[in-house]
Amino acid sequence: MIGQRIRERVLRWTGLPVCVGLGPTKTLAKLANHLAKQDPRWNGVCGLQALSEDEREAQLATVPAGDVWGVGSRLSRRLQALGLETALDLSRAPQALIRQQTSVVLARTALELRGKVCLALEEIAPAKQQIRCSRSFGVLVTEQAELIEALAQFTSRAAEKLRAQQTLASALGVELTRRPQHPGLPPQTRCQVVALPEPSADTRMLVAAARRGLQRLLPPARTDQPYTKAGIILLGLTPASQVPSDLFAESLESARGQALMATIDQINQRFGRGTLTLGSVNPSPRWQRREAHRSARYTTRWDELPVAVADG
Repeated sequence: MIGQRIRERVLRWTGLPVCVGLGPTKTLAKLANHLAKQDPRWNGVCGLQALSEDEREAQLATVPAGDVWGVGSRLSRRLQALGLETALDLSRAPQALIRQQTSVVLARTALELRGKVCLALEEIAPAKQQIRCSRSFGVLVTEQAELIEALAQFTSRAAEKLRAQQTLASALGVELTRRPQHPGLPPQTRCQVVALPEPSADTRMLVAAARRGLQRLLPPARTDQPYTKAGIILLGLTPASQVPSDLFAESLESARGQALMATIDQINQRFGRGTLTLGSVNPSPRWQRREAHRSARYTTRWDELPVAVADG
């Protein structure tokens, strides 16, 4: 069976165990994958397309509506109020009711559960409309220099993704999350958006914009505010091929600048992320988030491969 061959090949090539779900629609294929993970009787591969209608409905009756792709816990509570407890209930619900009480998107999901194709299968993932990179700090950060280091690292990573999908950003947003001054209050997050003089994917220009956004966010009278998280958002993404060039601007998006960014990306892809970075990026920052319980990275790190020691 093709599903078992896929599992065996992924396991052999990457060492990662996976489950495979097959179905006549995108939603049913995702639900089949869920069943393959939950029920050991499927042996890691569930093919709903090979079942009769009665057998398929019997499987849908075992899946809570909240486990259906695109539903989630919040929408699940609304469906429960309508008496729709399982995936089978959702598939049988009148379309008019679902559209009136929820959305057109969920109505399409219900049709997909019946076997009617409504969601096209994307062979190539569409380009993102915005790119976000944010992290919680492992320790409280109060120094401006450390915030600059963090934003430079996050911006560099986001710029790599921006260039990978061949788009340019027109603006950059800087986010800072501060620990509440009084216990019991939620964290306070502030954001500052900086417009770029022209669309760019150059890490140097984006980091400079992140610095300007940080300066606008930091309170002028105090620099000892304890921050717990920071991040950047690249906004106004446009395909690089659709952005007209300015003949009179001395831009970092020149041929030299583009060649430099391409070289950095090639080196990091070949030798590992972070091999070549801007000088403002600290490779071992104090604020790095703690990863005491992270699983070993057997497939990407030689130093974390398991070692077998023979007795005697």
